[in-house]
Amino acid sequence: MKSSMKETLKKEKTETVRTAILDAADSIIETEGFEKISIRKVAGMIGYSPGNIYQYFSDKDALINHTIMRGYMRLMQSVKKGESDEDNIPSLITSRFLSYAEAVFENPIYYKAVMFSGKETILEHTRILDRKAILDRPAFKELIESIQEGIEKKEIREEDPVILAQMLWSTVFGILTRGILESKDEASIKDYIKCAIKRML
Repeated sequence: MKSSMKETLKKEKTETVRTAILDAADSIIETEGFEKISIRKVAGMIGYSPGNIYQYFSDKDALINHTIMRGYMRLMQSVKKGESDEDNIPSLITSRFLSYAEAVFENPIYYKAVMFSGKETILEHTRILDRKAILDRPAFKELIESIQEGIEKKEIREEDPVILAQMLWSTVFGILTRGILESKDEASIKDYIKCAIKRML
């Protein structure tokens, strides 16, 4: 029993410290950018020595990758927050993509860092055109299921639900990317997204 309790406490401490490290990295990214992250700077922010950080992350790249992915997961969770007052599938899908867009506007640094990364460890979570990969991801599975339901209800045109999901994600990605790069206002970007989804469904 005592051994089990020690393990639990050790695990809790490990998670607490990892969270503190990632929070510090987050803070640096938001104020100074990714290029300013260093193990020494992160350690100083939480009162640890650089050597302590290496107990949790093997090197700076590992720390950055974990920080990026945590930010990306927050973006993906935003999809589920999208709701719609209208009782039809296209409206629900649009609402969820708009919710995702709002999260992107709040975290453009993470969006660009993740979606433009060619690192294999990040691509495992961001591939859009790989049919098998997207079927393993909750947000995509939910979108595909919603599309299938919409097709069955005759609210969405007949199409392979997976291909249509890939097309929707790719289109929204393109609009968001260009909108951010061209410094378009959020309302305009949302209008483009709504119009694109309406035309595709």
